[in-house]
Amino acid sequence: MKKNVGNIDKIIRFMVAIIFILLIVTEIATGIWFWILGILALIFIATGIMGWCGIYSVFGITTCPSPKK
Repeated sequence: MKKNVGNIDKIIRFMVAIIFILLIVTEIATGIWFWILGILALIFIATGIMGWCGIYSVFGITTCPSPKK
């Protein structure tokens, strides 16, 4: 798995995951939204830590900086 998630993308993923977790903890998100936001938060955290996103791979997207020659 070649890394395709850059540093700024990782920061954004972590910030969105924190917002989702806060919505869950404060019980603003309930019912089905509890589960949807919880799963998305886990995915964002996992892809941020690994530096690889499966959806980016399918579409050939990368937010990593180009290697300097």
